[in-house]
Amino acid sequence: DAANSVARYHAISDALAAQVGKFVYASTGGAIYGNPEVIPCTEEHPIRPISPYGLTKHVLEHYLEMYSIIEGLHYTVLRYANVFGPRQDPKGEAGVNAIFTGLMLEGKRPTIFGKGDKTRDYVFVGDVVEANVLALERGDGEIVNIGTGIQTTDQEVYDAIAAATGYG
Repeated sequence: DAANSVARYHAISDALAAQVGKFVYASTGGAIYGNPEVIPCTEEHPIRPISPYGLTKHVLEHYLEMYSIIEGLHYTVLRYANVFGPRQDPKGEAGVNAIFTGLMLEGKRPTIFGKGDKTRDYVFVGDVVEANVLALERGDGEIVNIGTGIQTTDQEVYDAIAAATGYG
């Protein structure tokens, strides 16, 4: 993740050099909070990342704030929940919706780890796109969580996809 952190930092430097009007940063709404005290998390929830990914995402938020102060950079941070939607890659480590769908369509059984009661907030990619477009004109210097605020269990995801694909 160190390489990704450096790449994110260079993106800010490149934006400054290109004199962009606004920098919209795709942060994370899950990994940045760590083990949350309350669900759903608000933007004011304490930041306690427990992974390099969450930590580096948060550090870049501080870089944006710093460059806003010293260079006048306009920015908005969008902290995404678990994004799902069409053309999601099922081969990565994330994307349970795409993974379950692909396996079910192939007639294979997806694995649910644990009891299936682990929850996530899933947000549709179209809603994320809309948030990004709105952020171009709104929210200067702000941090906004992008999610539904609704917790969905792994079992609920499995059941919904099984019903939609006719898996069974």
